[in-house]
Amino acid sequence: NYGNHINFPVVYKASASYITGSHAFKFGFADMTGRRRHTRQMGGDVTYRLSNSTNGIANQITQWATPLEWLEDMNADLGLYAQDQWTTKRLTVNAGLRYDYFNASVPEQSLPATRFLPARSFQSVKNVPNWHDLAPRVGASYDLFGDGKTAVKAVIGRYAAGQTLAIARANNPIETSISSSSRTWTDANRDFVPNCDLRNQEANGECARGNLSFGQPNVTATRYDEAVLNGLGARGYNWEFSTSVQREIYPGVSVM
Repeated sequence: NYGNHINFPVVYKASASYITGSHAFKFGFADMTGRRRHTRQMGGDVTYRLSNSTNGIANQITQWATPLEWLEDMNADLGLYAQDQWTTKRLTVNAGLRYDYFNASVPEQSLPATRFLPARSFQSVKNVPNWHDLAPRVGASYDLFGDGKTAVKAVIGRYAAGQTLAIARANNPIETSISSSSRTWTDANRDFVPNCDLRNQEANGECARGNLSFGQPNVTATRYDEAVLNGLGARGYNWEFSTSVQREIYPGVSVM
């Protein structure tokens, strides 16, 4: 069982700041696009199972629809943000807003004929997922005694869950097709060769009936609800809140 996992990411980042004595404004963006390619191959497209007895009697064969290749595209993993910080007397407040957009898809794919299956083609799948999120974040720091040595701080913010291409892979038609068929094998002549027509999933020769849906879509595979894959706020997220007190012991050294 061998193959490749290859990623082709392209990352873009930019930001700008405007700073005065008591005021600091910053905005920017980060985006990532790219394609993931995964291949899989089984030696001979077949695996064999032997009993655990001393003589190792053959009792099962598994046929594989290899070679297989999965492709998924990250069309956008975009974050646009703006934050503003200002200080008035003892209080410093930092407020920001981030917009996240994530879109992934599966391109149209084709697999060549294999040892057991004819060539197959699969349609593209769009918006797996297509998410929009707004994430506010607010922090404040207060100079408790006005001497610049003791600060009470609090921060609250909403953070979108990280995502790469796991959902796109789960919705890839190649992933949801049946890529293997296991069948009982009675090796009557003990030659360790399955004497049967392996292109026929019905029982024949030394092989029992296999999976008649081998190579076809798996109709019992998990399906994602459209409400999970699309929309504003459909993506997983956390609200995080923290508070702290920081005290300067002597210049350049503080504890929190």
